Amino acid sequence: MSCTPGKRGRWGFALFLLLGALVLLTGCSHFVDRDQTALAPERAVILEPGQTVGQTFVARHGGLDGVEFWLEVLPGSAGVLRLHIQPEPQSSTDLALAELPLEAVASPGFYRFSFPPDNHSHSAYRYAFLELDGTGAVRVGAAPGEAYIHGAAYRDHEPLDAQLAFRLAYDPWGMALELGRERAFHPLYRYLCQHSHF
Repeated sequence: MSCTPGKRGRWGFALFLLLGALVLLTGCSHFVDRDQTALAPERAVILEPGQTVGQTFVARHGGLDGVEFWLEVLPGSAGVLRLHIQPEPQSSTDLALAELPLEAVASPGFYRFSFPPDNHSHSAYRYAFLELDGTGAVRVGAAPGEAYIHGAAYRDHEPLDAQLAFRLAYDPWGMALELGRERAFHPLYRYLCQHSHF
């Protein structure tokens, strides 16, 4: 037995309340996935002007609006780090751009590049790469290739046997929107519709 319009409406309303509670519980702050946080000092990748360093990944949720990389600015460096988000390494289309001044990288650690939410990012393959507009160099934290199974680190758009240290940030409303969009196709939703009696 399939859902009647009335049942769909009730389940849709219940799901809306659940998603609303999720957003309220997060306090409208960003949700950050610890996708690949391992660090191996010998695997660090050095980024200098005229080069690129990047990472492919699969976003776990809708509302992707930030990528955090582990960064260390080397002495004497100045300028701006620029992040490009593209569909794949062979693409020339930027889905998003973000910048971070090197002066904001006060000590080694994770730093976020923020951009408008991508409300279609759930399970989407993406390529994020950095370039340095300035002087000096930046060390980008990394780990061996097996540290993350859904992508790879890149230098000058060529894959490496390594994974950059990165975390992905999501907008809670974007996450809720994507979940709501998928509710009609979700197996649990279909099951509840077929076995509900109200």
